[in-house]
Amino acid sequence: MNLELPPQFLDKADLFSEEVSNKLAYALTVISRLKVSAKLLSSLGDTSEQQDIDQHTHLLLTLIKETADAVDDAYNVLLVAGRASR
Repeated sequence: MNLELPPQFLDKADLFSEEVSNKLAYALTVISRLKVSAKLLSSLGDTSEQQDIDQHTHLLLTLIKETADAVDDAYNVLLVAGRASR
């Protein structure tokens, strides 16, 4: 999953409150960690020990849950901010 922010977002970094910005930054960080971990798991290959594969798979599943929670939190904070700005 590639996620790139448009230049308009970067030019207006103060567009959101600190809470919204923090939630978005955390969600993007967790997405990045998930991406790196998935690449690491896929690079283990068939010659790796089953225990290593199991540990990486467990970590990846944990990161998937953490990512889903972070994205959900960021989405909810954005919804509240959007409603408040009407």
